[in-house]
Amino acid sequence: MIKKWRQAALAGAMMALSGCFGGYSPNSTFYTLSTPMEVQALSQKTFDIQIEKIELADYLQQPQIVTIDSNRVEIVKSEFNRWGAPLSDIIQRTLAADIAQYLPQAQIRTVDSIYKPAAYNINVEISRFEGTWDEQVVIEAWWEISGKDGSILAARRSFFKTDLGKGYVDLVEKQSELVDKLAKEIAEAVIKRK
Repeated sequence: MIKKWRQAALAGAMMALSGCFGGYSPNSTFYTLSTPMEVQALSQKTFDIQIEKIELADYLQQPQIVTIDSNRVEIVKSEFNRWGAPLSDIIQRTLAADIAQYLPQAQIRTVDSIYKPAAYNINVEISRFEGTWDEQVVIEAWWEISGKDGSILAARRSFFKTDLGKGYVDLVEKQSELVDKLAKEIAEAVIKRK
């Protein structure tokens, strides 16, 4: 009788643990950045542009969307709000699409397609890309444009911010806006080097 009671108790404990570790949990929501529906082209000239792989700060290299607590020191990762692909890939594709809108006659490719130095090779390192609820969302990036021979044509730090409310949809929409501002600034720099 005691043996059966122990087996029943063990089975009950196993079921409770499975509920904690592998049972029901809310479904994750997956996000990607968007490109503006319509922007004013900056130039109709032709350009040969390559977007290199985007480098991210370590805290951004994960599937969870990151926010910063209002105390400014706590990084918060959301288990149930995630990027639909590696964030560096999403930013690379979005940056290419945004620049293509500002330079509609440009031939723009990413390093993942064909690696061959272009007339304008764009390298971006993002050190900040997060929001604080009811305050702001920011992007800070160091970027450079190099020529086909590797010479540096332009190098700059960009910092953009905008107001943020609550909710991950609002956060990702605002982050998309900031990537578009970065794309516009890079496009303007390319035009000046033509």
